[in-house]
Amino acid sequence: MKKLVYIAAIAVAFMFSSCAMFAPMGGQLSGVLYTGVQAPVTATSNEVGTKVGTSSCINVLGLVSVGEGSIQEAAKQAGITKISHVDKKTTGVLGLFSKDEIFVYGE
Repeated sequence: MKKLVYIAAIAVAFMFSSCAMFAPMGGQLSGVLYTGVQAPVTATSNEVGTKVGTSSCINVLGLVSVGEGSIQEAAKQAGITKISHVDKKTTGVLGLFSKDEIFVYGE
């Protein structure tokens, strides 16, 4: 009976530790069923600009990860040369799907 409990506990641990279920923003605020968090990443002394660039990457089932989720790519996409601040939005569902979006603001 003890072996069955241990096996069940290990199976549950593996089920809730899918690669698609990562902890956003350095390990904070990650939900098991759903994660929908937007938080700051960094800021500079530059003035807030009118341009916003985005980049994103997704993960499905912990098996496939695609996308370019870098600050550099988001700035390039919007033609930003002076970054004022960067935000990150993380969405995850049941550890089956997750998406990271980077928002870069500046001129």
